[in-house]
Amino acid sequence: MWEELEQLHNELHGPWIVMGDYNAIQSFEDMYNGNPVMEAETRYFSDFLENTRMTELKTVGREFTWTNNHVYSRIDRALVNARCMMNMTQLEVVLQDPLFSDHTPVCVYFEHDHQPMPKLFKFFNNLAEHKEFQSQVKDTWEVSMLRPAMQRIWMKLKRLKKGSKQLNVEEYNRIPKMIQAIREKLQQVQLEMRIPNHSEGLKNSEKDLKEKWIMVEESILKQKSN
Repeated sequence: MWEELEQLHNELHGPWIVMGDYNAIQSFEDMYNGNPVMEAETRYFSDFLENTRMTELKTVGREFTWTNNHVYSRIDRALVNARCMMNMTQLEVVLQDPLFSDHTPVCVYFEHDHQPMPKLFKFFNNLAEHKEFQSQVKDTWEVSMLRPAMQRIWMKLKRLKKGSKQLNVEEYNRIPKMIQAIREKLQQVQLEMRIPNHSEGLKNSEKDLKEKWIMVEESILKQKSN
């Protein structure tokens, strides 16, 4: 991986940001409560930074970016090359609370003009899991139309889209607000869990909150990422 990244660095001449899960630490300070850090664990990362002169952007927020609830480590980063530092204005890199994940989201904020766009209907796979969806498709497809074959398909898809939009409005429009409310509760619980010797009940509360609507949100996020 390090060799491929170094090769890309040598081939690219413009601003470049490399961010995400490197699954590697840079120093012993990047791990807490794990096995002693050996020099071999940091060598390739250090050599890569030295050879490319890439720099890690300054972060705010959490100290560690991954945990299995026992070991804490900093393996998610945002690196930039010199051209990026000179030509692009970074506001900040925020290490956010992990909420449902074992990784901390790494968010780079830039100065930009936000141009509002009309909101489009997007079909998410979780809609197909609704109990009424299959019957809606069946009813739409069984409608008789005296049209050429491809025109019939097009018209039925338009009818199905209209029905899907209505089903989405009735059943799933409130999901973002519900998930946001759960996120806020989860964030408060995880904030309290930072306090040493916190109560065991907080772990149960965290688990319960993670299970609410997690499958719906995970399905949506997975589809968006693809």
